[in-house]
Amino acid sequence: MHATSSADPAAAWHPDGDSPPVPLRRFKFPPPKVFWDPVHGEISLHPVSVAIVDTPEFQRLRHIRQLGLVSYVYPGASHSRFEHSLGTAHLARLLGARLRDNQPELNVTEKELLCLEVAGLCHDLGHGPFSHIWERFYRSGARDRGLAPVWTHEAMSCKLLEHLITANGLQDVFDAWELHFGQGLTHRDLKLIQDLIMANLEGAMPSRRFLFQIVSNDDSGLDVDKWDYYLRDCHAVGVTCGFQYERLVSSARVIRGPDGAAHIAFRDKEVGNVYEMFRTRSRLHHSVYRHHFVGVVEAMVCDALRLADEKLRFVGHSDNRRLRLWQTTHDAALPDSGREEMEAFVALTDHFVELSVRYADSREADVVQAKAIWNALECRFRKPDSLYRSLGSFPRYGDFTAEALRALFLKALPEGVRPRPQDLLVNLENVHWGRAREDPVKSVLFYRKSQPEVAVSVDRLRPFGYTAFLPSEFEDSRWHVILRTCPKPGLEEHLEQCLDTVREMMRKHLHGQECGVAKM
Repeated sequence: MHATSSADPAAAWHPDGDSPPVPLRRFKFPPPKVFWDPVHGEISLHPVSVAIVDTPEFQRLRHIRQLGLVSYVYPGASHSRFEHSLGTAHLARLLGARLRDNQPELNVTEKELLCLEVAGLCHDLGHGPFSHIWERFYRSGARDRGLAPVWTHEAMSCKLLEHLITANGLQDVFDAWELHFGQGLTHRDLKLIQDLIMANLEGAMPSRRFLFQIVSNDDSGLDVDKWDYYLRDCHAVGVTCGFQYERLVSSARVIRGPDGAAHIAFRDKEVGNVYEMFRTRSRLHHSVYRHHFVGVVEAMVCDALRLADEKLRFVGHSDNRRLRLWQTTHDAALPDSGREEMEAFVALTDHFVELSVRYADSREADVVQAKAIWNALECRFRKPDSLYRSLGSFPRYGDFTAEALRALFLKALPEGVRPRPQDLLVNLENVHWGRAREDPVKSVLFYRKSQPEVAVSVDRLRPFGYTAFLPSEFEDSRWHVILRTCPKPGLEEHLEQCLDTVREMMRKHLHGQECGVAKM
């Protein structure tokens, strides 16, 4: 839902609230728009952002679900990358403006606020269908082909931003805003936006380091992208969100860090709030993103994609072209990719890929199998035996590979109920607080009320009693075992004993005892 604030957008918008000095009716500027968001309420976007939103490349995000296939378990998780991008843009400008207002000496410009807004808006442009599932599909395809992966959604976001500006003739619009208000996007501004998305500090002045900690923060992992998707995902699935970003925005200030650069820091009293933010991440991964049946659905869809890739035809095209899912993604990411490659990638959405597989007009064995896998998800009640099965999980011990653990698992089962090796998937799942095994809050800077210019670490600020609520370890690594076929009769009776046996064999290996299977 959005509404314009004036019939004459040229007269309605000015960065300082004044009417523009020159009539701009001859220019076709998009009006400023207000979006109503269930998480943040009213979101107002600069007309430059509106110009970007009103393009096919950005509208594509409406058709890419934020949580991929999680909606098969949590029906409310049907929100898209579109609304998350609007929310991130809103928070990026909000935090930047608060720093500007609280510390005028930073000289944060209106142009920098615009760049932050656009970076937040466009940071997810390059996601593939089903969000992070596409990354797994792409990496496995690169491995099967013996190629180094070149596609990442962050880098593709930067490429797509350039493409949509060119393909939609937006540079003229941006040049006009720059000429009259100093609020367009120049090539230099575009480079800054791309660096903000990639957290690329090369060439960044130490005094502007804090700008690179707002949209994508590689220094601590505390950024507005995460704020929005934690809040939005919790809202969608009904999980309690334990932190308050408003308090972080209110207390944020820029101070000199130990490296001499300008960093964002927070009041010492917000230590607990920051911990709750990272705890929310862990809670979402444990109960939502890594739910055992979500893992099953993801395994099924990934198998269907691999089976059907390059064996489908583009729906609606008379030239009988092959639908090459992996190759389209790979080609778009290459340095010399052009308009044709980018447009082919933009066509890939959740709906397009799913319908292309489920309704494929092909009798090839792989395509028939891919259709059966996907259709099984729609007929769980009638065809329960067609679903993959989660056989359980166990903690990671030592440095076993998936192949070695598959061998251990099969060895622990009686021969009569043992599945074929190719029917057993063993996936490693890592759930942490944002910094693998490390305490992520140790990377966040704080300040005391009495010394607002002095950066202090959490080790000097541990709130009394709070450490009792922290985990002994900040990372939980587990192996998830999934069966691609219907279990043989009797398998479930031996399953718990099998898992116990595998755990014991792994412990023996960890302590230097022979378990009969090489680590591979």
